[in-house]
Amino acid sequence: MATDVSKMPELLAPAGGPDELVAALAAGADAVYFGLKKLNARTGAKNFPPEALQTVVQSIHDAHAKAYLTLNVDLAQRELGLAARTLALAEQAGVDAVLVRDPAILAFIPAFPKLAFHFSTQAAVTTSAGVEAAKSLGITRVVLARELSEETGLQAEELVLLGVSEGAVGFTNEHTEVFLARGLRQADEHPDEGEFVNTVWVDYEDALAAVREGR
Repeated sequence: MATDVSKMPELLAPAGGPDELVAALAAGADAVYFGLKKLNARTGAKNFPPEALQTVVQSIHDAHAKAYLTLNVDLAQRELGLAARTLALAEQAGVDAVLVRDPAILAFIPAFPKLAFHFSTQAAVTTSAGVEAAKSLGITRVVLARELSEETGLQAEELVLLGVSEGAVGFTNEHTEVFLARGLRQADEHPDEGEFVNTVWVDYEDALAAVREGR
């Protein structure tokens, strides 16, 4: 019986630099995601300069894999121009899809018809309703939020966004999103290498009191 390739899972590997890219392709990755020097969440990685993008994409395609460019950060107003130029560069280089986080990027979708746009896990989509909403906005794939199970070994039936806290306005555009998790159940924990997370259980009423009192 012939295998329906369209229903096969895609083996997607990260490439933080040239060495990682070679390793991912040698290991048989179906697709590779990587970032440029700017507008990329993996700032600690080597990443790739914009002038190397065409060569990187060509090497990935030569290995019969797909090239996904990460543009998975929150954008400041002053960065929108750079984001548009990066998308233009990606389209010219033949990038297969762009992984995005900031919904501002969605406004650029009509200008780049040759690019597919995927929501990164940083977009924090957690429900089927969120996936459908993303689809209606032109997103062709959604990578669901993974932090809860990855960091704590728990899964939730529902996540409700309670609020957003800006840590250092004017210095960084990073922020903290606070969710209420309902219907928790045990799952597998998958921390990053060298990462140790200590989950602290606090009674709901005690947590509310701590918030009200600023503790």
